Amino acid sequence: MATTNDRFLLGTRKGLFDVRRQGGAWALGEPRLPGQTIAFAVRDPRSSSVWASLDHGHWGAKLARSDDDGATFEKTTPPTYPEHTGASAKYYWVIEPGPADQPGHVWIGTDPVEIEIRLSWGDANRRTVAIDGVVRGPSTWM
Repeated sequence: MATTNDRFLLGTRKGLFDVRRQGGAWALGEPRLPGQTIAFAVRDPRSSSVWASLDHGHWGAKLARSDDDGATFEKTTPPTYPEHTGASAKYYWVIEPGPADQPGHVWIGTDPVEIEIRLSWGDANRRTVAIDGVVRGPSTWM
């Protein structure tokens, strides 16, 4: 198996690529999610899952997940905001798998600011926790 220093995910406007070191050179794999803009992708070290945030422009921000190390992907139900906010995700800018002792937890940074905690991979078991009092609207605080 390749080490983390021998492999990385590359998100582009043309899809997601698995780049691997082969000998003294890097080899670009076949595109996954071809023709789609991949804003961010991460391999979950706790499993063979790969998460990708897609920027569909006209259709908005979407999430996709693979359970077979990126060979195939399925679109997931996107995180929702509390109804009283009237907000919807404009962008998923980072995805971070949770700690090793919490399989199934994934943190997703969104614009507007929100945190998604996925308790299991099943959409029926998802909950969203709002961070009230933190920056709302354009993410200009960085």
